[in-house]
Amino acid sequence: MGTTKKADLMINNGTDYDKILFSTTAEQVEYTSTDGATSNLQTRLNGLLKVVTVTGPSITIGAGAAGVITFTYSAPSGYTETGVIGFYTGATSLVPVRVRANRMDLRNVSTASITTDVVTVTILFARTGTLD
Repeated sequence: MGTTKKADLMINNGTDYDKILFSTTAEQVEYTSTDGATSNLQTRLNGLLKVVTVTGPSITIGAGAAGVITFTYSAPSGYTETGVIGFYTGATSLVPVRVRANRMDLRNVSTASITTDVVTVTILFARTGTLD
């Protein structure tokens, strides 16, 4: 078997050298766990993260007023919450002031009262433990 060299491939283009970057997909990378089992990296990476979108209750917020929506959910088994990665208030005039996984503080910047029932928050969870 040949020697593995960690070096850049440089090709002379006539005036200087172009650096060639090789790419490898996760399916091509072999992973051996501590128990000796071998699989490709893509198989090991699948399931490391979960994304959950939770819908909050309907809320009516008066003109220029603030409101709070709380979200009830639990982390999927074997996963730990890492944070909020997205949210939707249902109306352009409902501006989130603070967004956390179980709560969203909103302010109505409109001159009219707004009722919305489509407020959602999207939460990222990471699998607890190691790849092995």
